[in-house]
Amino acid sequence: MKVSRLDNYEGNWIVGNFYPTLVASDQIEISIRYMNKYSYEGFYYRERDTVNIVILDGCIRSNNHEYFSGEILTIPPGELHDLLPLQDSRVLFIKSPGGGGDKHIISGNDLLMKASDLSRYLCLYESENISNNCPSGDDITAIVQGPIEKDLTPQCLKSIRKQIPGARIVLSTWKGSDVSDLDYDSLVYNDDPGSNVNMPYLWGGNVDVNFNRQLISTSSALELVETRYTLKIRTDMALINDGFRKYFYYYPRREKKWELFKERIVMPFYIWRSNDLVLNGKKVHFHQPYYMNDNAWFGLTEDIRTLVNCQKKLPNEGFALDFDFGEAGFKRACVSPENVFFVNAFHKKFTDVCYEDITLYHENPEVNERSYRLIMNNFLILGAMRSGMFIMKPKYLSLNIGMAGDRRVVNTYGFYEQMDYYNELIAEA
Repeated sequence: MKVSRLDNYEGNWIVGNFYPTLVASDQIEISIRYMNKYSYEGFYYRERDTVNIVILDGCIRSNNHEYFSGEILTIPPGELHDLLPLQDSRVLFIKSPGGGGDKHIISGNDLLMKASDLSRYLCLYESENISNNCPSGDDITAIVQGPIEKDLTPQCLKSIRKQIPGARIVLSTWKGSDVSDLDYDSLVYNDDPGSNVNMPYLWGGNVDVNFNRQLISTSSALELVETRYTLKIRTDMALINDGFRKYFYYYPRREKKWELFKERIVMPFYIWRSNDLVLNGKKVHFHQPYYMNDNAWFGLTEDIRTLVNCQKKLPNEGFALDFDFGEAGFKRACVSPENVFFVNAFHKKFTDVCYEDITLYHENPEVNERSYRLIMNNFLILGAMRSGMFIMKPKYLSLNIGMAGDRRVVNTYGFYEQMDYYNELIAEA
């Protein structure tokens, strides 16, 4: 008997055409890796290898979806993916045919350029039909809100000038920020309220909640808007096309009883309807009603004001509730800004919309139906590629890929789910 140790093998690769190896092979490569919690591996793809990722223990997020012990991910050649362990995890990697030299790591700028090309291809066959009633640039104000990102904010502003010529830009940031050499029309300096620091996170650990920052920087800029339409976008985002305005009037049919806004508000990424987590050793599938995106919005200015002006600052200690996960027990966790925006905006007209409904893991058909109808009738979920709204920070690249809008994503409402609903409306007419 010969005894060796896993850490004797480079990268824990134990099978393959390299040295040292446990078993030599030019057809397959195998590694067993221990991945520390939150040790993020950014986006990459393999040119020729198919990679099978077997989660032996723990939880891995890839392309913005969580996978748990016992699940196997098969990544074909050319498919972009990232890996983020949400727990300390043990993972088996199987590559075939192997040989190395085919891994391509994607930077934020590279992906931004690639996404721009992909989005043009994606929208090409639709563009002739969707732009007939397109809001003009001189009737749009772009609110660019958040901290000044030295390498990203200039790109954000430049992309707005390129994609919506004639639009007015209001830059809303914190007092003391360096805005020299930035291209904007109006500037709003705000007192930074800070974040709600170290709030308990539903998926484990703690998180800083920036609801107050987003609310203040958005609402103060809204006071300067005089145009019919408003684009609200973060300082770390960019426009890769202007699909958000071309699609704006393309799907007018709605159910009147569920309308809060005069028109749908465009959102770039899909909306969670359910999710998974592990609590006290038990995997729980739970529902997430009354959820929306807060990264970027485009809509009638009066609708954006309806969404924003009813909001109130959260207390400094944050906003946490006890979430009931049935047999897995209770967990106290912060309420996401996405839920806060939704519940506060819709509760005044739809009084049954309340925070208590988001804390129960089990399926409530009445709540889920209400959430579904409100989402479908008040938002237009286009995906990053169709909307043109793209987050540039590498850690958010999974939003752009997983939420591109050109495929269905489990546990979410996206472009295709919205089209299913819209086609039902047409059929019933």
